[in-house]
Amino acid sequence: MGLTMKKVWLWTKLIVILLVVAWVALFFWKNSDNTTPLWLFFDASWPKVSLDIIIPITAIVSVLVFYVVRKVVGVLGEMSKVRAAEQAAARERRMADLTRDMEKKLAEKPSLSDPPKAGA
Repeated sequence: MGLTMKKVWLWTKLIVILLVVAWVALFFWKNSDNTTPLWLFFDASWPKVSLDIIIPITAIVSVLVFYVVRKVVGVLGEMSKVRAAEQAAARERRMADLTRDMEKKLAEKPSLSDPPKAGA
């Protein structure tokens, strides 16, 4: 990517970031006097709270919930991998046991090329 394209990319990012910041500032300015009743549970009366407080708290809680859910999904994926590895190891042990048992049985059986024993 040439130097000109990097400059265009940086200016584009800067303009988009400034537009988002301007929109957020305008949103808070327009809603600064609005209040809404806080709802946390059924049949409870809560005081009215300004949107200036509710929105950042909601954003922070959303980020935390996203982080926790992402970690839980990662742990579940790791557990699945561990379970699959344990199952593969168990299959390998079972196959090794079956192979050992078959080798024992084959070693005990007389082969067809052996002459028959006297008195048998």
